[in-house]
Amino acid sequence: MAKVNLALLGGLRLQTDSRESVPLSTKKAGALLAYLALHPGRARARLKLAALLWGDRSEAQARDSLRQALSLLRKALSHVDPRALIAHEDTISFEPRVLTTDAILFEELVTQPGAENLEQAVGLYGGEFLEGFQVSAPEFESWATAERQRLREIALDAMTKLLDHYLSTSAVERGIRMAAQLLAADPLQEGVHRTLMELYCRQGRYGAALRQYRSCTDLLAKELGIDPDAKTKALRREILREWNQQPGTTSGGDAGAKSLCDVESEPALPPLTPRLPERRQVTILVCDLVGTSELAARLDPEELQALIGAYRHCCMPIISRSGGAAGKHSGAEMLAYFGHPQAHEHDVESAVRAGLTLVEAVTKLDCGSTGPPSVAGRYRHRPCRDRRSPRQ
Repeated sequence: MAKVNLALLGGLRLQTDSRESVPLSTKKAGALLAYLALHPGRARARLKLAALLWGDRSEAQARDSLRQALSLLRKALSHVDPRALIAHEDTISFEPRVLTTDAILFEELVTQPGAENLEQAVGLYGGEFLEGFQVSAPEFESWATAERQRLREIALDAMTKLLDHYLSTSAVERGIRMAAQLLAADPLQEGVHRTLMELYCRQGRYGAALRQYRSCTDLLAKELGIDPDAKTKALRREILREWNQQPGTTSGGDAGAKSLCDVESEPALPPLTPRLPERRQVTILVCDLVGTSELAARLDPEELQALIGAYRHCCMPIISRSGGAAGKHSGAEMLAYFGHPQAHEHDVESAVRAGLTLVEAVTKLDCGSTGPPSVAGRYRHRPCRDRRSPRQ
C-alpha cells in the first residue's frame, strides 16, 4: 500500500513516498484534506465539514459542494489507495495508515525524550501551518489561524529547549544556528539576542556580537519603541571590555571589524524614544466592501480575489494622498491610520475626506458582470503614546 505524505508546515503539498506530486483540483479540496488529516481515523460529521468550508451557502448547497470536493479527493488519491477516504452517509474520515502528515509527526516528536527527537521535530517545522494557503471560508480560516498559533508556540518551545541543550553541552556552532532560527521565528526575544551575542564571543567574534546588539536595538526601537534592558546593555559593555583586551584591532574571524577605539569614539546616538512620551489622538479608518458574502456565493474564488485586489489597488493611493498610512488588511477589510506615525492638526478631517473619496472611487471600479461594489467606512479614535504604541 503506497503511503501519501501531506506537508502542512510551510504550505500545503501532497506527495507519494516516491516524491510524486499528487495534484488537487481546487483549494477547497485541499482545505478539506488538511482538516481531515489533522484528525486521522476520526469520523467528522458531513454537516460540520460543509459548514466549515461553505458556511455562506444554504445547507443544501453546502452539502452539494462537499460532495464535489470529496469526489475530487477520491480522484486525486485513487492511484495511491482507493480506500484512503472513508465516507459514510453522515461522516467522513481518512485511513490513518495511508496518510502521513508532517504536523502530526512534528507533535509526536516534541513529546518524546532526547535531543535527537527535538532536532527532527525542529527540522520538520519548515514554516507556519498552511503558510500562504488561503480559501474564502471564514470558519476554516479561523480554525487554521488557531492551529497556526498553537503549532508555532510548540515549535518555539522546542527550539528553546534545543538551544538550552546546545548551551549545556557547549555546542557553540549548533547553538548559534538554533538561536538564529529562533530569532527568525520570533525576533523580539531579547534574551535570545543576548544568548547569540554570548555565543559569538565564545568564538572570539566580538564584532559579530556587537552587530547583533545593534540589530536587537534597532528592532526593539522599530517594533516596540523601547531601548534594550539593562542586562543587554551590560553585556555590550562587557563585550567591549573583552574586545579591548584582545591583541590587534580585529578578532575572531571578524575581518575588517572596527577597533575598540573606533567604536568608543563614535558620537553618542540620540535616545531611541522621547524621555516624556507625548499623548495624542490617532484616527483609524476601517474600510470594508459591502456584500462580500453575496459576491463569494456568486463568484469563483479567483474572481473574488481579483475584485478584492482591484479594490485595494484603488484605495491605497487615496489613503496616501490624504495623509494616512495604510495598515493591516484581512480579506476585504483595510485599516488606515491618520495621526501615526506623525501627528497633524487636521487628521480627523483628513480621515473623513478620505472615506468619502473612497466611497466615490470604489463605485467606479470596473467589475464586469458583478456590477460596481460599494464600500463602508467607520472611524475609531484612540489615544496613544508617541512611538510607544505603534500598533494601537
